[in-house]
Amino acid sequence: MERKLEEKIKSSYDKELGIYVNDAYTELKTLDATKKSYKMSKKEIVEESALNVGYLRGVLEEIPYYALLEAIKEISLNGWITRKTEDIDLENMLISESVKNMNYQDFKKIANYFYNFTYDKVEKGIVGKHIEISHETYNYLKENLKELLERKNIDNSLENKIDGIEYTKQETGNKVIGIDEENEKLLIFKDPRTVEIDEDKIFSKKILNIPYLSTDSTKQILNKLKNYDEEIDFLYKEHALERDKGIRLIDVDMYELHDIEIEIGKHIDLNNYSTYKEYYNAFKNTEIIKNRYKNYKDFIEENYKYCDDWENDKYAESFIKEKIEEINNILLKTDSSLYIKEIQMQDKTEIIGYLKEIGEDIEEINNYIENDIEAYINGTLTKVEEISFDDIGNEKIENEDKSIFYVNTNTLGNDIYKNCFEKLKKEYPKKLQKYKSVKEIKQEMKKEEKKEIRLTK
Repeated sequence: MERKLEEKIKSSYDKELGIYVNDAYTELKTLDATKKSYKMSKKEIVEESALNVGYLRGVLEEIPYYALLEAIKEISLNGWITRKTEDIDLENMLISESVKNMNYQDFKKIANYFYNFTYDKVEKGIVGKHIEISHETYNYLKENLKELLERKNIDNSLENKIDGIEYTKQETGNKVIGIDEENEKLLIFKDPRTVEIDEDKIFSKKILNIPYLSTDSTKQILNKLKNYDEEIDFLYKEHALERDKGIRLIDVDMYELHDIEIEIGKHIDLNNYSTYKEYYNAFKNTEIIKNRYKNYKDFIEENYKYCDDWENDKYAESFIKEKIEEINNILLKTDSSLYIKEIQMQDKTEIIGYLKEIGEDIEEINNYIENDIEAYINGTLTKVEEISFDDIGNEKIENEDKSIFYVNTNTLGNDIYKNCFEKLKKEYPKKLQKYKSVKEIKQEMKKEEKKEIRLTK
């Protein structure tokens, strides 16, 4: 039975049209251009063979090289051909096995060559009708086949562009969530598991520390502040000396102290001085102090050299906590201030130091730190990019950073892709004002197709 059916199909090959036509009827399956439709089409070709499904002769020239090589290998290893194998059978094997080994994206490019796949969408799904064998039928097919294929290739071009982003040899995880028809651009939501984000674009110059570095966050903040203003450097050294005391309230050079005692002719009890500034002010007019130090700052600088903290910044944390008001008084002359924000980093709490400008909105700063910095550190940050239709497939351009904003996927709920475009458009109305969702565009296309069908009836 199967052999007779194959003979019947073989005999129906029309050289002028370049197609195989069943001499009893042709089924036109109208399938939505979705992944499911392509998979069903491919499965049928693999299981029933290309010859039984029916195909256009030009498909062989469109098959990618790698799939054809796999097909040849399969045919050779299984010994499927002999000297008596007919050309039609060999071609059928090559096409069927190539389709079997073809990836999704490449199969999409040739799907319209097969008779189990057509883009002609109508309301009732599958349309089947008997074709009467006549000269008129022959001429109708000959005149309209090319136009039909070209029209459907155009209709499907936008979906091909979308799949060019979402699929290569396998699913990329990137999703096209919006389309700007006017400027011919796609809006791409990058897969947060594989997205590459430039650290320098996340951490602005106002950020004073990167928590995951080996250096403690408070030390990073301190070093940035010390480089920013030398008064802060001096303030820290004074703080470090105060913290670096031994058994006394202050710890000064004992030889120096002895010389001062000889000069003033009495014993000095250091417990009477709670700060270095009190000690300096008490004896700054002695010859010993005047000859050794130019001023109080010089006194602190010299004494800090003998401090255990020298170049270690071990009192950075207490300095940031206790001296933030004095730090901000110094920063005030540059219209800025130090802002500290706690973040959650995996299983511990960290801090972010931010150099805030006067008038800068605290809520915006918090939003930036929580939804950009914290999300980046914890791996929940992704980016939304836009790419023009013409640049799709250009690997060099596609690898460039075309991000228009970043997204903390924790703000999108458990299913980050569900209503993703609607949520983002609400958050970024100006940036996305020309974009429509893919779903909305597809609905518009279906309406246009139905309108075309009604007009052609």
